Amino acid sequence: TCTIQPDGKIIAGGFFKEVNTCSANNFVRLNTDGSLDHTFNKSTGANGTIRASAIQKNGKIIIGGNFYAYQYKSRNHIARLTKNGTIDNSFDPGTGLNGPVYGVAVQADGKILIGGDFTSYNSTPVRNFIRVNTDGTLDNSFQIGNGADDVVNVIKVQSDGKIIVGGNFQKMNGINTPALVRLNSNGTIDNSFVPHTLNGGSVQSILTLSSGKIMIGGSFLFIENGTYYMGVIRLNSNGSLDTSLKPLTNNET
Repeated sequence: TCTIQPDGKIIAGGFFKEVNTCSANNFVRLNTDGSLDHTFNKSTGANGTIRASAIQKNGKIIIGGNFYAYQYKSRNHIARLTKNGTIDNSFDPGTGLNGPVYGVAVQADGKILIGGDFTSYNSTPVRNFIRVNTDGTLDNSFQIGNGADDVVNVIKVQSDGKIIVGGNFQKMNGINTPALVRLNSNGTIDNSFVPHTLNGGSVQSILTLSSGKIMIGGSFLFIENGTYYMGVIRLNSNGSLDTSLKPLTNNET
């Protein structure tokens, strides 16, 4: 995972031990020229893979993944860091999550959306998608009900506050939403967004464009008027297929 800070520096997470021969446990910050930012206090880093990251308005950094500690501090799959990379103790997830995190996003009010493959947060039963308050407590006002019935891979918050969620799921809060859904800012289903059904498919990446259109990437295939769309599509703001983006042919790379 890579996220660009407002100053252009890049925070990068994954599964690695070194960057340019320097010790780095799965998480670093790079300068704009790609060199390692030695002012970022990675210390011992994470003891497992970092799969998702997001930056708050105040510069603090949310990380999620398949780890159990950061800088020797117990953190099950989710943590928040200060601007300089040290663990932020004002964010307390308690016992955290019982499975890996694949997607995180921050809403305008600072609340944090978390998606992945888990069934509990701080000993409270949940299903693969939650929202937590700025202090790390579970936000029970988020109207997601029984959550996603399978893995959530990616979360994007639009400029209007609506939330696009992609993954392996078939249902969100008991409603059929195969692999892709848009929610209102409070977690309810946005019924104005009706995407093509991706039955049996998986959405793994989402890019929101300034035009309001949405790029979707993943493992899926469907046919529209005899045209095959495989792995990459562009949607209009209401979820309908943008047919002006032509799929690659077998002769293209």
